[in-house]
Amino acid sequence: MIKMNDVPTILSQNPYQLWQWLEENFNKVLPLPTSSQEFAQHKHLLGELANTYCFLNSLHALAGIQVREAQKAKKPKEVIDECRARRDTIEAFVKNVAQQYNAFSRMITVQKQADDELRMLGEQ
Repeated sequence: MIKMNDVPTILSQNPYQLWQWLEENFNKVLPLPTSSQEFAQHKHLLGELANTYCFLNSLHALAGIQVREAQKAKKPKEVIDECRARRDTIEAFVKNVAQQYNAFSRMITVQKQADDELRMLGEQ
């Protein structure tokens, strides 16, 4: 098991092990709240997703550095390909988390607009 706080270990895993670790730790199924009260109960998820995005984006940048260093050092093609695969795997999870954040944020916005419209209709 990879320790989340040990970046060198994370970036030394083979791409499939890295994917498994990312999947276990960062691929969350988000709730689908249907009311403002339910959204309020889950508002912490936006912060959690933002933190996850920052962590994975930093990890992606470090993986990119690994690729460039392997190329500069003229490492064997297999080593460079494995570095690229790690970078690309992390990039896929960065995109997934960004999509989750945007979707959840949009759901909150739509729910808030619907609540505002209902309040305005009720005041007439």
